[in-house]
Amino acid sequence: GIPEAATDGYHGLLVPPGEPEALAGAICRLASDPALRQRLGQAARQRIAHDFSIMSMIAGYEASYREVLRL
Repeated sequence: GIPEAATDGYHGLLVPPGEPEALAGAICRLASDPALRQRLGQAARQRIAHDFSIMSMIAGYEASYREVLRL
């Protein structure tokens, strides 16, 4: 579910599963770049607030139910 919630380089840094070297590289990159941490953190907070708030989830469920009822 992570790739659906975050875009690599925009909301965070994604690494392939089972690749500890890639994870270590991403951690080092974040540790050495405060501006990158700030930018990714802000974008992630905005994404979560917009797409995963309780109101957006309710709207999504409502739209799904309306679609099913039209069938």
